[in-house]
Amino acid sequence: MPDVKQPKSIVYHPSDFIQYIQQTLGVINFQKDFDHFFLNARLFMSLVNQTNEALRMGIVSTKDNKKSLHTEVVRRINQVWYGHIYIWQQRDSDYNIIKWKMRYPKTMKVSSPENSDEELIKCPALENMNPVNQISDKGLHIKIREFVPIKWAWWGHDYASLVTSGKMHWNFQEGQKPYFESDEDVIYSESLTDDVSREYFHTTINILTREFEKYQTYIFMELHKIIEENRSMMGDDHKDGEEDFQSLIGGTE
Repeated sequence: MPDVKQPKSIVYHPSDFIQYIQQTLGVINFQKDFDHFFLNARLFMSLVNQTNEALRMGIVSTKDNKKSLHTEVVRRINQVWYGHIYIWQQRDSDYNIIKWKMRYPKTMKVSSPENSDEELIKCPALENMNPVNQISDKGLHIKIREFVPIKWAWWGHDYASLVTSGKMHWNFQEGQKPYFESDEDVIYSESLTDDVSREYFHTTINILTREFEKYQTYIFMELHKIIEENRSMMGDDHKDGEEDFQSLIGGTE
């Protein structure tokens, strides 16, 4: 076989779990350095689950004998990555957004706001924001891996542009029939789509990645502490970290 087909290095799984954490964090940092977000995020979520299981089974330990990484931080990063977070926003009489915040429900049932000037928008799972196809400079839409309400996916676009550039129409032998015949049809539509506008895609992925990286950084520090403790490299007691967490989540619910 040609040399190009031969492996250039051998990858192995270390028997020492602390060494495994270090190696995996190295790969994650490599992916981050080269801007491979979804590769690093997927590997990081796997490492979080593996580390929690290792703590539960006693394969690794901490000075305070914790059986998991910070429970609330892990819950929130799971909701960002796998889905189940919302954007709450309030609008003024001109329909401009005047307040907004992220919400992390602790139950699957989520109630809609009672006030007419408030909206609760469900975000897609961050893992499903990885585009199906390579993003080009042409066209209005980007295909993601989750269906979202058309009224949010194409907010700000009039129905005519959706029908023409957004390809929102049925094809029949005798011709095409548009999904929508007025802007009101779009605003009040309950239909879903996985073809979203470029504006929706970039705004949503920016919000979700900021949330993800906020909690990822916190867990990175936790993993670093676990490595230090298990390598007997820390001489002083470290603080619990709850105070740091409360500072981290300021402004979210």
